[in-house]
Amino acid sequence: MFTYFKHLQHNAAKKREQRDTRDPADWMARNPLAPASPRAQMSVRFMTPLIGRDKSNDWQTVCRWVQLTGESLLRQTDPNWDWVICGQDRPESLPDDPRVTFVPFPFPTGGAISDKNRKKRMAIRHMAHQPPRDGYLFMLDADDICHPALVEYILGDNNGHGYYLPHGWMADVAARKLMPLGQPAQGYSSAQPFFKTCGSSAAVRFDTRRGPSGAGPAHERGRHAQLVENVARYGLTLQPVPFDAMIYCFNHGDNTQALRGATESRVARIAENAVHADMQADILTRFGLTDTPEF
Repeated sequence: MFTYFKHLQHNAAKKREQRDTRDPADWMARNPLAPASPRAQMSVRFMTPLIGRDKSNDWQTVCRWVQLTGESLLRQTDPNWDWVICGQDRPESLPDDPRVTFVPFPFPTGGAISDKNRKKRMAIRHMAHQPPRDGYLFMLDADDICHPALVEYILGDNNGHGYYLPHGWMADVAARKLMPLGQPAQGYSSAQPFFKTCGSSAAVRFDTRRGPSGAGPAHERGRHAQLVENVARYGLTLQPVPFDAMIYCFNHGDNTQALRGATESRVARIAENAVHADMQADILTRFGLTDTPEF
C-alpha cells in the first residue's frame, strides 16, 4: 500500500512538472533568464540515477565504479560541486564528503531498465525543493570519469546557459583500450561527437532562486543526442567545452549498454580505432588514472 501511494505521488508530481514546462514560450515568460550569479556563488551539481542491486549483474562492480566516478569528482580543481545519487540501494563506496547526497528511490527495480528517467526526475525534484540556488546541472552516469578541470572550466566561463561535450574518449575496460570521440587524434577516426554517444555530456543552467520551476529545462532535456536542441527551446544556448572532458567507460561487466545488448558493435568499433599505448598513457595521466587497475 505504501509503494502504491508513493507511485501516485510520483506520477502527480510528474504531471505538474509536465504542465509547467509543456509550452516553452509560456515557461520562458514565467521564468525569464536571469544573468548568472558571480562565480563564487555558482556550483555544478552532478546527478546520477543508479541501477538497483537487484537489477545489477554484480553489485560490487557497480559500487567500484561509483567509487571511481566519485574519485574523479574529488580530483576536481574547483571544489564548487556537489553530487546527488538516486537509487534503490545506497552504495557503500560513496565518498564520505558533505557534497555527496544519496536520495532513496522508493520503488522496486521491476523487470525493465525503465526507472532511470524516473530516478532523474526524482533527483531533479529533490534539487528544486532545496534552498534556492543558481548553477549548472550535469547528468553523470555512475561509471564515467570526469577530467579534473571540468568544473573549473564551467564555472570559470560561466556563460549563464550551459555547456556540452563534443570531445571525449570511449574506453573498452575489458580490453583496456581507448578511442577518441568527436576529435581527430593523430589520424584516428572519431566522427561521432561525444555527446551523441554518452549521456555524461552536458551541464544545463538551473536557477531556483525564484522557485522550483527554475529547474524546468532540466526536466525537458530528453535524450542526450538531442539535448542541445531540446534546451534551446527554453532559451538556453549551450556552448562546447573545448577539451576532452570525459571518459565514457564501457564493457566493464555492469552497465546498461550490456543489458541492452549493445556491447558487440562498440567493442569492434573501439578495437578498430584504439589509440596507441603512449597516447593512452598520456590520457590516463591527464585524468588521474595512472594507478587505477581497471585501466
